[in-house]
Amino acid sequence: MRSNRFSSSTLFRALLVLTLTPHAVLSQPAFAKKAPKTYPEVGKVNGIGTREAGGNSGGHFTHTYKVETESKIYELDCGKAPLFPGTGGECGGDKKLKIGDDIRFRTQKQWVFLSVIQLDHGPEAFEQKLRILSEEVKPHSKPQDGARP
Repeated sequence: MRSNRFSSSTLFRALLVLTLTPHAVLSQPAFAKKAPKTYPEVGKVNGIGTREAGGNSGGHFTHTYKVETESKIYELDCGKAPLFPGTGGECGGDKKLKIGDDIRFRTQKQWVFLSVIQLDHGPEAFEQKLRILSEEVKPHSKPQDGARP
């Protein structure tokens, strides 16, 4: 009868492989490069306003923007409330949003994310988050007189 004996070096190698394999497999997602964020929505800023920041804000206001896409109209809140009574900062990074600006963005739940450049955050773009106050589907244009539907 032959005995199954492992040498100590063989046993050590087997234990090492069994110990390190799960760590190597589980750590792979941490090293994977994230896909760049995309901004599939395109719209035009058609209106700028202000709204009271919260219920009883005591004179604190935030900037709002009306953005029209091909199929929807959004009202967005910049969310930058001032520290003291007044109006908070504008959205858009170094180039503030103005009426007539074309913007690219993505939506997620009740938020819109813009890709903006702000030099004090470095030369690369970062995302600015605006809350969706309202979202309505644009009414389809009606056929002209004499045209058949």
